[in-house]
Amino acid sequence: MIPSLFLSMFGELVQLIEEKARDYEYEIVIINTNDDPDVEEISLKKVRDSYTDGLLIVSTGQNKRLIRDINSSDLPVVQLVRNQTDHLSSVDVNYFNCAHEGVHFLRRCGCERIALINGIMEIRPFAERYRGYLKAISELGQDDLSINNDYYNMDFFKTGYNKFKELDDQYGNIDGILTANDLQAMGVLRAAKDLGYIIPEDLKIISLAGHSMGELLETKITSMEMPLDLIANKSVELLINKINSKSDYSQVEHVTFNTSLNIRETI
Repeated sequence: MIPSLFLSMFGELVQLIEEKARDYEYEIVIINTNDDPDVEEISLKKVRDSYTDGLLIVSTGQNKRLIRDINSSDLPVVQLVRNQTDHLSSVDVNYFNCAHEGVHFLRRCGCERIALINGIMEIRPFAERYRGYLKAISELGQDDLSINNDYYNMDFFKTGYNKFKELDDQYGNIDGILTANDLQAMGVLRAAKDLGYIIPEDLKIISLAGHSMGELLETKITSMEMPLDLIANKSVELLINKINSKSDYSQVEHVTFNTSLNIRETI
């Protein structure tokens, strides 16, 4: 169960998961929720009443009790990419370090006014990125130049475009920016060019959730790359072990991977 396959890392991740699941002679069923808690709730109830063997979920964080109830029954659950509750097993990324390192890298590249365009705070990766950003800018003695969404919104390109224009109008002279993902970075690129910025001379951009799409753009996006192959392999392995144990699904294991910086044309 994922937010979206459209122009996101989730499309790549799902393909890797499908390949790994077939190694265990399992097939996957894909459900898109568009990060809508109501759609997620309806879908969870359908999955609970189906013949599904296990569930990998990128959760909105708004249906924790239902997901825990499902895991307590005969359907094991592993949280994928987002650890929304410590009561369930998860495979995710150190989002705090990702943003913290991103800020310090931009400063080493000469940036003095570093902004963050993020997502909704109810989703833990966005909250953790914001914490990492705040820690880094406090260490550098910089003001908070961030914008966090206050509602669920999957139109990341439009968010990146509009939020950068807001930042430019409110603060001006931003010379470094972190975005929550590649689509937001694409929106920032377009807005910055519309405003007359030259990339990367005037503005340096880092996506905090990069994947292969960033390599295909006209201006290739520098990003903190998530190890999607490791995430896919570990999450499937964890879930299959739970399915095969046929015992207490309350046993919890959390696996966290680090990102790696891939320097491209926006630095």
